[in-house]
This record gives sequence, structure tokens and C-alpha cells, in this order.
Amino acid sequence: MGVLKVGVIGAGHMGKIHGKLLQNSNMFDFLGFYDPQVSNLSAEHTFFNSLNELIDQVEALSICTSTSAHFELAQFAILGGKHVFIEKPVTQTALEAQKLVELIGKNNTIGAVGHVERFNPAFSAALPFISKPQRIEAVRYATQGSRGLDVSVVLDMMIHDIDLILALIQSPVVSVQARGHRSFTQSCDTAEVQLEFANGATALMLASRAHVRKYRSLTVYEHNKTIDLDLLNHSLTIQSWTPPLQDSLSPLIQPNNAILDELEDWGTAILNGSSPKVDLQAGLKNVELAEKIMQSLIYAVE
Repeated sequence: MGVLKVGVIGAGHMGKIHGKLLQNSNMFDFLGFYDPQVSNLSAEHTFFNSLNELIDQVEALSICTSTSAHFELAQFAILGGKHVFIEKPVTQTALEAQKLVELIGKNNTIGAVGHVERFNPAFSAALPFISKPQRIEAVRYATQGSRGLDVSVVLDMMIHDIDLILALIQSPVVSVQARGHRSFTQSCDTAEVQLEFANGATALMLASRAHVRKYRSLTVYEHNKTIDLDLLNHSLTIQSWTPPLQDSLSPLIQPNNAILDELEDWGTAILNGSSPKVDLQAGLKNVELAEKIMQSLIYAVE
């Protein structure tokens, strides 16, 4: 297996994590960062003076900037024949995401989106037990932070659960009901969303970045069992309702580094000419639904 020359655009919190993991992976040769906000060169990492300089030396790029910059940077990289990994959400709008999907196809490059919960060990362990979800409930709470505030909580946080739900319920969405609340930004900071699917399944999503604690759960209800995932603490409980009732099952969770796994899944796809687990088409579908949710938001009286 070959080694991919890779760089990272954006040296913020997530960019530094990507840089460290890429540097320590045998699949990649990490050459350095490009970030116009960084003026001092680091002794630990190489910082390129221009985007062109970085692109000329790499085969693949991880884009870890603010969401508003994703489209322009990814378009530039893809047109330059480079493979791209784009942190979630793939772009700020579905139209931008559609353009990137088309560009990827025309330029024969591989694109992946950083929906890291697909690589959460609790989710991976739950998949063999999930067959036909009838209802899914997703709850995602966080305290106020400084990252992701350039977009609403739907694109910042709920997008993770949108991705998981669309991966599990592969049926068109026929109804969206959404309520929102603003706490400290001009966009939505807390959202409650009800979804109905063409196959009769339903989903409830709750997301807030104005909570007092962190909490991430996903509960899947099927005809004869309930699968409950703690995505934050990486645990899984399965309760069968088929008589005679048995005690709940708690499968052993194999710990992993989900960010490293998603980067190496992308790298494997590049080297094998295959599709990554979360490709740009999946990223597009997620943003399309996020847009429908944001268009449907009804705000509480303020």
C-alpha cells in the first residue's frame, strides 16, 4: 500500500487534531498546514506561505476551516486534481455541495466528509443489531463554545444526527416540523425537529449548544427491540421485547480513535479507488435536509 502526501488547510482546533493524526498514520506523509491566520512558523510543523504552494506538493487535502470557506477551498483543490476530506458540514448550502459532487465526478478525485459519528464505536457496535428502524430519537447537547458559531445549531451539531438517521432510515423524508430558539447568536442555538419518512418511520432530533452539560444519545426503536446508544460515553444497550423477555444486552465496545478511522477510511478509498463511508453525496443529502429543517423553523416568542 502506498503513502499519500497530504496537507491540512486550517490550523485551528480541528486542523491541529488532523495534522497530528495524519503525521502519526502510516498511510499518510503529512507535509504541513496552510492557514492565512497563522503568521508565525512553528518549529513542530511546516506552514506553507500560500495555498498554491501547498497544493503543488500534495495529493490530498484535509479542509478544517470555517464552514463558509469549505466550498471555495474544496473547489480549488478538486480542480487542481486533489482528493479532499472536508470537515462537516460539507458546505454551507446544498447548491454548493451539489457543485462539489459534480466536480468530484468530472475530476476523478475522492471526497469524504467528516461525519465522525459514523465511526463512533457505539454506533459501529450497534449496526449489526439494527434491521428496520421504526422510530429514532437523537439528543445532542453541548455547552456554549466558540467553534461552529458561523452556522446554526442545525448545521453545527444536528447535522451529525441527520447523517446517522439518513444512514439508518433509507427512505425519502415526507414531512419536517421544526421549532427553534436563539440564545446567544442571531441564528438558531436550540432546535427540536420531527421527521416522517415515506416508509412510515419517524425521527425526533433535539440539539442545543446552549445547554449546561454535554449529552449525546441515539435510541432506535424496532418492532421487537430497542437499541440505545450513548455516543458520548461509548456504550450500547439492547433490549429485546420478544417473549420470553430476557435481560438487556450490553455488547462490549471496542475503543477507537474515530477521527483517525475516518481519515484512514478516506485514505483507503483513495488508494483503492473505492468510495469512502461518508462520501460527498452523503454530505449533500445531509445539507439538503438541514436546509429543509432551517426553512421550516418556527421560533418561540422572543
